[in-house]
Amino acid sequence: MAIAITAEAVPLETLASGERGEIVAVEGASAHVARLGELGLRVGQTVQVEQPGRLCLLLVGSSRLSLRLDASLMILVRPTV
Repeated sequence: MAIAITAEAVPLETLASGERGEIVAVEGASAHVARLGELGLRVGQTVQVEQPGRLCLLLVGSSRLSLRLDASLMILVRPTV
């Protein structure tokens, strides 16, 4: 299933340091999506970017998570205040 990128939903790696976003979609191999869900990266969760980019550091709840994003994985977020 293809996801349309809109003004509301942008790829996670486009957020700058300190920005927050609410996850609106997680797409990729089902095993990867399931594992990310176990780590707290699921639709509706708010994340904060500590270090932006394809190799990013995120705050998810009270946990820090290092994540390497590649072409096979897409996390879309709606930037929040």
